[in-house]
Amino acid sequence: VWFDLEDSCQAKLSKTTIANILNAAQEVVESRGYIFGVYTGMSYFKEHIDKSAVKNTNWWIARYASSSEINISNQPNNKYNPESSLGLDLVAWQYTEKGKINGVNTDVDINIQFIKSI
Repeated sequence: VWFDLEDSCQAKLSKTTIANILNAAQEVVESRGYIFGVYTGMSYFKEHIDKSAVKNTNWWIARYASSSEINISNQPNNKYNPESSLGLDLVAWQYTEKGKINGVNTDVDINIQFIKSI
């Protein structure tokens, strides 16, 4: 179960409150036998999450290339891979919201899922 943490109303909360919410949600999800993870953007992670206070180790981080560097071929630009700069072993990286799929008339999010035993 992925907890989506990126809304502006959540950003108004303290890092301690956000950690408490994430830890409580994780406890509920895992007590029911599911695996818990958090989806958020890289800048949101850096500004609003105290990694040391959060029990979660399953992270799915969105980080895109600048608009001038969008790669329309759907291949990620690895210089934007957030793993090393955040010091995390990610489950997934969402690297664009401008992906193209034949037959789909709108842009789509594209992610890389890393091999990780969760």
